[in-house]
Amino acid sequence: MRGRIAVAVAGSVAALTLFAGPVGARIGPEVAVIDSRAVAASVGIISRVPAESPGGLNWTTTAITLDKAVAKAAGGTAGSLAETFFRSSSKDYRNPSLIGAQYPPTATIPAEARGGSPPGTPGGIAATHVVATDQPAATASAQGARGGDGSPVVVQGGSSSSHGELRPDGAVVTRAVSTATGVSIGGGAVTFSSATTEAVTTVPPTGPATTALTVTVTGLLVGGVPARLTDQGLGLSDQVPVGAAQLAAFNAALSQLAARGITIVAAPAVREVGAGRARAEGGGMVVRYRVADQIGGDEEFVPAEARSSSTLQRAAPASPLPVPELPSVSQPVPGPPATASPLAPPAASGAPEVPSPPVGIGEATGGAGPSAALGPPAAPPGAGSGATAGPGPASAAAPVAAGPAAPGRPALNLLGRTDDRAERRLRTGYGVILLLAFAGTAIHFGAQRARST
Repeated sequence: MRGRIAVAVAGSVAALTLFAGPVGARIGPEVAVIDSRAVAASVGIISRVPAESPGGLNWTTTAITLDKAVAKAAGGTAGSLAETFFRSSSKDYRNPSLIGAQYPPTATIPAEARGGSPPGTPGGIAATHVVATDQPAATASAQGARGGDGSPVVVQGGSSSSHGELRPDGAVVTRAVSTATGVSIGGGAVTFSSATTEAVTTVPPTGPATTALTVTVTGLLVGGVPARLTDQGLGLSDQVPVGAAQLAAFNAALSQLAARGITIVAAPAVREVGAGRARAEGGGMVVRYRVADQIGGDEEFVPAEARSSSTLQRAAPASPLPVPELPSVSQPVPGPPATASPLAPPAASGAPEVPSPPVGIGEATGGAGPSAALGPPAAPPGAGSGATAGPGPASAAAPVAAGPAAPGRPALNLLGRTDDRAERRLRTGYGVILLLAFAGTAIHFGAQRARST
C-alpha cells in the first residue's frame, strides 16, 4: 500500500513540474503583488463633462498585473470613461486610431497590433504600435501631428511612449516619455518650441524604490516675449531685458488668455516612494480652459504629460504543513470502561469505591471475594480464631481479577501484541490527502495553460 502511494505522489509531482514550466508570464510564486502603470501624451486632456476622464493626443498607456500585460495607444482619445460612454450611446461610434494589445491574448485582443488614423479623425494623422509579451512586458507608442480645429491647445507634432516590465532580476520598471513640438495656446497668445517629460519608477525585489522625473520646456514666449513659468503662472523672463513695447505685448497676451477663460501654471512635479512602491508624474504646464460656468464645466490640458507608477510586494514565506502525531507503538490500547456491580455497597465518603465481583466468584474462592484472593490467604478449616495465616502456595496460585487499569498504570495486553490498526489507517488517509492535493494543483495549472494557448 505504501509503495502504491509513493508511486502516485511521484506521478503527481512530475505532472506538476510539467505544468509549472515556462508557460505564460514569468512571475514567480514569491511575488504577491505587481502593478506597473504608465500614461503619456503629447497633450494630456482631462475632461470633466460629465465626469473626469483622462485622455489626450498621441496617447499611450501600459499596465502589468499578476493576471496580464496590457498596452493601448491612440492618435487622440477622450479617455477610457469617455470612450465607453460614446460606444454605449451610439452603435455607430468608433475611434479608428485606438488600438490595444494583451498577453495572454484573446479572440478579440491580440498580443501585438499596429494602427493609425487618417486625416480628420480625433488626434489628426497618427501612427500607433502596441505589443505585450509573457516576460511580462508591455510597450505602446504613438506619434503624429494635429491641425488647428478651434481647440485652445494646438500642437504641430508630438510623440509618446509607455513601457512596463518585470526585469529578469525581479525589479519592476515603468517608463513614460512624451514630447510636444510647435505648441500654440489661446490662438497664439502663448507659444513654445518643444516640451519633453520623462518619468521613470523602479522597484527592486530588495532595496529602496527610486524615481526619476525630467521636464524640459524650450522657447517659451508670451505675446512674442521670452517668459518663464512657475506654479503662480506666467512671468517675464529674468534672463533677457524687456522694453516698454515688449511689456505691453506681454500684458496684451495675458489679457487675451483671460478673455478666453484660459489659465496657465507650471505642472506639479510628483515624486513619491514607499515600501515596495514608487510614483512620478509631470508635464510641461497645466492649461485650464473654461467650457461652461458650472461644476465640471472645464477641461485641463497638459502638454508633454507623463505618469509612471510601480508596485512590487513579495509574498510571505509559507508555513510548513503540520506533522500529525501518530500513536506510539508501545502505548497500550485502553480496555472497555469498568461498570460497577449493582450489588456493591456504596463506598464511604472519601474512600475509593471497590467494585463487587460477579455472582459465583465468591463460591470459587470459598466465599472470600476478590479481596481475599488478592490479600492474605484465609485460615484453613478447623483453625482457631487466634491462628495467624502466613504466606503459602494458596496465595501465589490465587487468580488475579481482570479489570480496567488503575489511573497512571498501563492496561494489560492479554494477547501479547500491539494493535496498530489505527496507526495504519491514519498513515493511509494522510497519504491519500497529499495525493489529492498534488493532483488538484496539477489540474489547476493545466487549466491555466489551456486558457493561455
